[in-house]
Amino acid sequence: MKRCVIEINDSGIELADQDGIRRTTPGYAFCDGRAILVGEQAAVRRRLNPRAGYDRFWSHLDQKPLPRAVGPAHSHADLAWYHLRDLWTPVRSEYEQVVLAVGDDDPERLALLLAIARTLEMPIRAMAASAAAAAAHPAARAVPADEYLVLDIHLHEMTAEHVRLAAGHAELRARRRFTQYGMAQLNERWAQMIAELFLRHTRFDPLHSAASEQQLFDKLPKWLEQLAEQPRLRATLTTSGHEFAVDVDREMFAQAAMPLYRPLLETGAEAGTPILLRHRLGLLPGFRDQLAAPAGSTLLAAGTVAASLLSYSTDDENESGEEVPYHTRLPLAGGRLEAPPAVDSPPAATHLSDGVNLWRLTGERFPLPPGRLPAPGEAELRQAGGRFRLVAGDATPVSLNGRQLRGEGDLRAGDTFEVGGQSYMLLCLSDD
Repeated sequence: MKRCVIEINDSGIELADQDGIRRTTPGYAFCDGRAILVGEQAAVRRRLNPRAGYDRFWSHLDQKPLPRAVGPAHSHADLAWYHLRDLWTPVRSEYEQVVLAVGDDDPERLALLLAIARTLEMPIRAMAASAAAAAAHPAARAVPADEYLVLDIHLHEMTAEHVRLAAGHAELRARRRFTQYGMAQLNERWAQMIAELFLRHTRFDPLHSAASEQQLFDKLPKWLEQLAEQPRLRATLTTSGHEFAVDVDREMFAQAAMPLYRPLLETGAEAGTPILLRHRLGLLPGFRDQLAAPAGSTLLAAGTVAASLLSYSTDDENESGEEVPYHTRLPLAGGRLEAPPAVDSPPAATHLSDGVNLWRLTGERFPLPPGRLPAPGEAELRQAGGRFRLVAGDATPVSLNGRQLRGEGDLRAGDTFEVGGQSYMLLCLSDD
């Protein structure tokens, strides 16, 4: 069975298989009228209209209604669904198994992620802690030890995770999150620094117009890649047919970012164990130079987590597709995964929203549109034992999670559907 691994890190969600990384897509969304663009398409537009851009839907994954609707999306979960759909749909026919690698341990967020994946008909075989998978790879043990500190960076946070090696396994023991800074804040700091350089040396201000600001942010990733290989580069920007250029070096980037690096650097300096750096940290200018790691450090290549998870046998797991195990303990080499507790089922739905109104779901039948008695042939929600079913009827067109529905369909919290062109979403809220 052909398997792929999808690692959820919003600085770049990766899909990889035995041939390597197939795609990396950043956690951005952009609302263009009624259309929702995600990933790379959103990244190249978000500076042109900042109010239409979103980049916290993975770090704040939940079903609470957004302050304002984003086209057909009404929650962070909706935006995550669009992003994951964009990644999965082009390759869905190629894989019979999917393993999700995650850097989160919140049961509700994991359950919601699983619910999103199920609506996309992903054949999820297992979920696993990214840090444990990273430490389980042979490359991680370049500095032999019984415990490692795994450092990583996301769009809006940095993480430090302790992984212990014992009895031939790598086990995640603790996770610390630094939510003040991430790649988004670093990019803002570097863009401001570069803009000041251009203004000082050329009198051109890249942040003066949305178009040149977008161009600056578009070029930042490539400049970081170049600075990982060389100490200096010539940065160029073009506007109105004129090209402007300034010289920048790795030390300038490092000095600008040092206050944001500090939480991870201090954590690394205090660690009494070897440090494993995820590949994203290798692109941060000056980070490794400033990292004091008395027990040593290893920079892991991109794809290390996927390589670990692709090597494991999961043939006897999750045959029914109903329960998905969440692994925080993984074999050091390719072997059979043990069966840990499964991820809880998604929380039960309590409310229905159309993006403006919110209705509490009570009783056995709930008409659509809400607020009147059910009529023959019209769509409605039915509830029994805490489970919901959407009954399409034949009076109006009905679609469930983007697909036309005929007859009936099961619903979970987080599902979206349309009745007669009106969008609805099931929510799980703690109170009215």
